[in-house]
Amino acid sequence: MKGELWLRRLTGIIRSKVKVPVLPGDDVSEAPLHGEKFASDRLLEHAKYIAHTQEAGGFERIFFQSLLIQLTGNKEILERTHDEFTQALKTDKTLLPSSTEWLLDNYYIVSGQLRQVRQDLSRGFYKLLPKLKSGPLRGYPRVYAMALELISHTDSLADYKTLVDFVNSYQTVAALSSAELWAVPIMLRMVLLDNLRRIMQEAASTLKKRQAANLWANRFVRHKASEKQASRLIGQMFETQSPDQVFLVWLLRGLRDRGPDVVPVIRWLELYLVQEDINLEEVIKAQNQLQATNRVTTGNIVNSLRLLSSLDWTEFFESTSLVERILRQDPSGVYAQMDFTSRDMYRHAVETLSKFSPYNEQETARRAVQLAREGMYSGDDTARKGHVGYYLIFHGRKDMDRKLEYNPPLLTKLKKLIKDFPSTFYLGSIIYIWMGIMAWWSGYLGVISGTETLITLVLAGLPASVIAVGLTNWAVISVFPPDRIPKLEFKDGIPEEYRTMVVVPGLISSEADVEHLTENLEKRYLANRDRHLHFALLTDWSDSDEKEKKMPGTRKF
Repeated sequence: MKGELWLRRLTGIIRSKVKVPVLPGDDVSEAPLHGEKFASDRLLEHAKYIAHTQEAGGFERIFFQSLLIQLTGNKEILERTHDEFTQALKTDKTLLPSSTEWLLDNYYIVSGQLRQVRQDLSRGFYKLLPKLKSGPLRGYPRVYAMALELISHTDSLADYKTLVDFVNSYQTVAALSSAELWAVPIMLRMVLLDNLRRIMQEAASTLKKRQAANLWANRFVRHKASEKQASRLIGQMFETQSPDQVFLVWLLRGLRDRGPDVVPVIRWLELYLVQEDINLEEVIKAQNQLQATNRVTTGNIVNSLRLLSSLDWTEFFESTSLVERILRQDPSGVYAQMDFTSRDMYRHAVETLSKFSPYNEQETARRAVQLAREGMYSGDDTARKGHVGYYLIFHGRKDMDRKLEYNPPLLTKLKKLIKDFPSTFYLGSIIYIWMGIMAWWSGYLGVISGTETLITLVLAGLPASVIAVGLTNWAVISVFPPDRIPKLEFKDGIPEEYRTMVVVPGLISSEADVEHLTENLEKRYLANRDRHLHFALLTDWSDSDEKEKKMPGTRKF
């Protein structure tokens, strides 16, 4: 009775000073993402469901800083917990939660992915992503919320097929923009790293409780306390240490088999567990299950991060892009034969047109295909007008702009005006810069005689023109980067209808020239062997100092 009375008083002290957690690890602010794991069919249905519920359209920019703060915080916490686990590994490996092994063995992957996300997530790219209008993630990118759902219901294990099927299923209800598709790997990395941070933060909290329990167990053993001294030490312990279930389990574990000196402490702890209605076996079972779950999830996260680094995201993009599917309906059939860079140039043109017109990317691409179909039957230059590229990046762009009610910003209009009159802009810029330099030089000379001024200006005119040309060239290259020429890919070789002959011109003045030209021609052939690619020399004699010259051993006709 006396012992039970003291225990009740001790329990009152504990409750007045600390809040007793209900679940292991409950002091961690955010629990790991352990949503219900869906089978393949249900996961695809869930993609359609969230596509129905997510409404995009807002463009709040403040949340860009929130994502950066989250990324920075995850980086700092993962670095700190990695250092703590490394130090604990040197002192007592048994105290480490099992999930920490994945972080310790694969931290180079985690740090590399953190750098990759920070490099890829720029402010300009973030602005292109549609944001959610409502819900708990209001203001965050829609694709971020989509990645969160996917990771939550696959236990953080992302494989290529599941990812493609999930995105395609989502798009049967709500189409994603090109920017969102390119952002999928970024957001997946962010969600995976955030989930890893949650698990490691929980593991770090568990480690601290285990370490504290180990220290108190050693202290009880050293004091060899009597029953009264044991109760006093337990009171001190609970005044400084939260009586968390994880802590109590490891404290009792540390006191077992320590001899009769700690029996009073074990008795007091067992009475406390009975008083608080804590089933030790259930706590141990729950802890083991939690550790096993976190270990599996951590392994899935690391494997998923490793997979994201090895995937060909250009293939993913073209497997999920609705714009790509529409443009492949190019009436001329040329678009599908082009290389990725050329196709991407067309898709960027669609993205730009859609951004400054009332139509989305899919409708923009459809209208380009429609114009190409009309061009196939125009009866005039159908080879070019039947290709979507004629309306996206070539002379047919004016027709496309009118069809889409395209209204770009003033700077874009100014660039287009300069491109329409390139010679006027280029020569005019040189003249204006040259005149400005000369005017500045004249003012610098001050008031002197007219003859001296004229001579000085004549001498300075040539250097000023060099400076003017250099500045103009620099400005043109900075504002107008070189345009790429669309190319055909021909992975399996050049088709017969595109049979080509490469003709190399050259002059022959000696037998050595003949040998040099034929040798180089052979190198070109060996480096570009194809049954439909041919090489030839187009040669002529070098100039002669006579109008007609009779070669030895020949006669003139």
